[in-house]
Parts: sequence; structure tokens; C-alpha cells
Amino acid sequence: MIDIAGEISLSRGNGPRHLVADHESEQIHIACERSGMVATAVRAHETSPRSVPAVMPQAPRRWAVRSMMPASGGESAAALSHIELVADESAPLVANRGPDTLSLLSLDAMRPRRVAEVEVGAHPRHFTQWGDLVLVAAQESDRIDVLRRRGEELSRVGEPIPAPSVACLAVRPVA
Repeated sequence: MIDIAGEISLSRGNGPRHLVADHESEQIHIACERSGMVATAVRAHETSPRSVPAVMPQAPRRWAVRSMMPASGGESAAALSHIELVADESAPLVANRGPDTLSLLSLDAMRPRRVAEVEVGAHPRHFTQWGDLVLVAAQESDRIDVLRRRGEELSRVGEPIPAPSVACLAVRPVA
């Protein structure tokens, strides 16, 4: 059986693709593929029960979208593909297809703000973090870009690694 655990209302045309929540699920960041925006939702205050019976039961958790911001500062439209929080949950990283960049958003203020954006290969489909390194799967460039994150700085490290049609990355410890 599938039950609704919560709902987040976004306007039509955003195309939510991926989301990431902090470890307490107090904030959720949503990569909106079609609009190129990152939506940040917070738990909404509980309201009194409805006086009219609902067709479907109301979701037990309600969320309010607190902010919407463009993931990329580039000129071309961005189609977001992947979003992930850094280990200490101080910032989300988001991949932008179109401008072909990876953006770092700071959560220090009340609303997220873009603090860094680095060009990567064409069609960044997925990325993974390994310590302070960020490995980006650039699907249409047949390569993996290697970036380093230090605080609010994001920079390229060395030459890309050739990888034909790479679409997803997973770090595996070596035994």
C-alpha cells in the first residue's frame, strides 16, 4: 500500500526532478528541471482539520515553499539534473544542463544563495562527493570532471577523466 507522507505544492511548469532533505527533514531542496530553479520548502505549521470531507485523505505533513532561486547565473536556460547536500548540510550542490555547470548554494542566510558556479562538460547528469572532491558525470562530453569544494569555494582539479557516455557515479571503497 502506498500512502501520501507529505506534499509540497509547486506551480505548474517547474518540473520537480530530484530533492534532498536535511537529516531532520526540516528543509527540503528541490531541483526543478524545467524551470531551472531550486525550491526550498520548510515544514508548514499544522492547521485545523477540514470541515468538509476530502476525496483523498490529507497528507500528514505539509510543506511551504520558502524560496525559489535560479540554480545557474548563466545566460542559457538550465535544466537541472541532480541536487545533493554537502556532508555538513551547509550547502546544496546542483548540476545545470544547458549552461553545463555545477553550482554551490550557501544556506547561511535565510534563503539559499549561489556562491559558486563552475563550468563542467556537456550535460552534467549526476555527481558524487568523495571527501572534498566532487566528481561530475558529463554525459555528452564522455568525461568525468573533478572539482574540489572548500567552504564556499568550488574549483576544477586537474584534467577530466575520459568515460564514454557516463550517466551516474558511485564511489566504491577499495578493499
